[in-house]
Amino acid sequence: QLKRVRLVPNAASKKVLFANVHPTTELPALHEFFAEVGDVEEIRLQRTSEGESKGQGFVVFASAKEASSALHVLRTCPLEGREVRLRLLSKLWKSCGGPGSAAVGDGGHSGNSGKFSERPAKLSRRRASSHSATLAALFAKHPARTVYFGNAPLKATEKFLLRLFRSAGPLKGFVLWHNRDGASLGQGLVHFATTASARRAHELDGSLLHDQHLRVRAHRRPAAHPRP
Repeated sequence: QLKRVRLVPNAASKKVLFANVHPTTELPALHEFFAEVGDVEEIRLQRTSEGESKGQGFVVFASAKEASSALHVLRTCPLEGREVRLRLLSKLWKSCGGPGSAAVGDGGHSGNSGKFSERPAKLSRRRASSHSATLAALFAKHPARTVYFGNAPLKATEKFLLRLFRSAGPLKGFVLWHNRDGASLGQGLVHFATTASARRAHELDGSLLHDQHLRVRAHRRPAAHPRP
């Protein structure tokens, strides 16, 4: 009979263990979620002997820095209605006896695994001007609830940025600025429902996304779309 062995976490590990994922969430959605903070080399989702997801597994990033960033940035970002639990590990649990106890990647039934190449994110087609006008009105009424963000990776999707800022609190307005060709400028404005949420958003300042440190600042002038 095999004994369960817990391996010591390694701060330089590129592997992140995830859990509490919804049973219907599949590999493409997981890849999209994790790829927002770094290049994903491998994802494995643990399954039962019937092929059903156990809602846990691991993801391997291209670097230990990106793995560490995932823990910091994604720990409060929900995925399909659930807050994903993340943990940095050098290796997963060793296998042990008993049904349903096989560890992903360490022998036993590991279910389907997937490797994905990095694909460019689809950019939003919504124009920024109307959003900026709406935010300008919100900013004039409650300036302390608006924050500016910048230096976001150009591949960062609007969907991910919304998810990221919603981790600080409910939003009333959001705009990701684009140039005339529709490409992201990596900056924009977020208006929160409360001043407390806007203050919490400042904790996201310095978050590492694809080797770029996100900037989050108080916005102290009327919202306006910058010229590309």
